[in-house]
Amino acid sequence: MKSDTSYKFRFPADQILGLTLIGLILLSALIYYKSVKAQRYLEPSLAISEPRIAFAQNIDDLIKKEFGTEGNTRVVFTANSLLVDDSLIFTDSYNKNAVKPDFLIKLGSIFLAILSDDQIRSQFELILVSTRLPQSPHLILNKQKQIEKQNNVELVLNSLLDIAPALKNDYTLYFTSSVIPVLPDQNENWIEFRFIPTEHLHIDMIKSLKKYSF
Repeated sequence: MKSDTSYKFRFPADQILGLTLIGLILLSALIYYKSVKAQRYLEPSLAISEPRIAFAQNIDDLIKKEFGTEGNTRVVFTANSLLVDDSLIFTDSYNKNAVKPDFLIKLGSIFLAILSDDQIRSQFELILVSTRLPQSPHLILNKQKQIEKQNNVELVLNSLLDIAPALKNDYTLYFTSSVIPVLPDQNENWIEFRFIPTEHLHIDMIKSLKKYSF
């Protein structure tokens, strides 16, 4: 005998509501767990990068103040270095025995603003003024070029300190010069002012990360 009655299985409304609430609670717990993990990753990253970002922004602002806000590809700040095309510094790009005082006055203003700011100055302990020396297979030629390059970079540093007396009187110890050997195919027409980070910066960074340790 065929029954006319059709049976359908139905959950009571209170059970459906209960299952929905349980699902929402589990979903919320999962989202919270993911957000906590993301926060534990992002906060240390920000603690490390924020001081360097602020440092770079401060120097970039000083460059724009002296050389304008338009795009400038010959005076750039990248990573920890201020790079200057040496054609802006030397009166003759081939015979680099004289400098352009007007340009060095602007450059000196940038370094004086950096060094006279306690917060910016705390980010580094030395400014290494250097030029590049592409290496060749000829050792004697390398030595001759190294002496020439060293004279060039010392001329830049001494002229900078002479043109900006406040730098020479108060901040000479923050500067040193060197010649950096590079591969033969690298551009050598740059004067680099590299900011060497202070050890205190690393110590403060480690202290700031203690609270994020697991």
